[in-house]
Amino acid sequence: MRQENKRTGWIDICKALAIYCMVLGHTGTSRQISTVIHVFHMPVFFVLSGYCFNEIKNSNMLAFIKKRFLTLIVPYFIFGITLFMFWDAALFVLHRKEEMRSISNLMTSILWNNANASAFGVVQWFLPCLFFSEIIFGALLKISKNIFYLSGGILFLSICGYLIPLALEMRLPWALDCALMATAFYALGWISKKTLILEKISELIKNRRAICWFIIIVVSIAMLPSVFYNGAVNMRTVTYGNYFLYIVNAVVYSFLIILVSMLLEQMLNHNAVCDMLERIGRNTLVVLLLNSTCVRVYEVLFGSLLEKFSETVVFVVNGIVAVIITIAYVLMSEFINKYCPCLIGKRKVLNCGERNSNTI
Repeated sequence: MRQENKRTGWIDICKALAIYCMVLGHTGTSRQISTVIHVFHMPVFFVLSGYCFNEIKNSNMLAFIKKRFLTLIVPYFIFGITLFMFWDAALFVLHRKEEMRSISNLMTSILWNNANASAFGVVQWFLPCLFFSEIIFGALLKISKNIFYLSGGILFLSICGYLIPLALEMRLPWALDCALMATAFYALGWISKKTLILEKISELIKNRRAICWFIIIVVSIAMLPSVFYNGAVNMRTVTYGNYFLYIVNAVVYSFLIILVSMLLEQMLNHNAVCDMLERIGRNTLVVLLLNSTCVRVYEVLFGSLLEKFSETVVFVVNGIVAVIITIAYVLMSEFINKYCPCLIGKRKVLNCGERNSNTI
């Protein structure tokens, strides 16, 4: 197999860390940790997606749109409709019919306001958001004559993504307002690949692990005042606080977790832990789509029991549960890949070493 088709280990490790942070945020953690997690756990996915974007391979925009429709929008509809039916059936069995949603609610949520939808929609917003981000970036790349014009267009769109929800006091369909902001992170990932900056960093940190960990810790702590001053942010709800602080914090922490991933890849040296992290990173789509459902079931079954314990105990338990949920859905994802890949927009099973631009 050609070298360029091999997956990059640190990318999968970074995806594994980011998806775990997302699951942990859903299971429940302290307000401070949740605030930090929301700064980077979605932006870094867009950075990685942009890094994996191949403008030569995807030069045909119509073919690219069709491919991404299959891998992003098809799972969006399949899982969205399935989870809607699951939750209505569960509410019926639990004799909570007043909470059941109508078909019109499904159509409104899945076709329009998916970012503020109920349990089946609050995570799926990411898929059309990434879909639009890739199309927007691809189009800008086609019409931009140089990096200056491209950067100007990206900056303009991100400002629009920040201002439009504030000005209109309403959401754009299919998280398109999120996509305008996310395109900036996507572009940053692509620029990082074109300038080879991440490859240079990966080479630079070899045999300098101690000082790299020191830098990560120092920078992480040094940025905390900026993070907490800006307050809780959430890309899904277009809650950004100060525009410049949000961008700076998201970029810094996204690259810090990328640096952590590079260090882990080098330190673990393809041992069992490294293999598990990469395995998780290759199968984040199903974790993304289904983890909130599992978390809600967990809350229903054990919520009253956990109330008897201290917050510290609950946070530790939730952290362990987040690990279990992540691994369980990775196993489910591998089952789907093997027996019914069409559910996640694939025609065939990808070889474990095959590199795919879809970083979900």
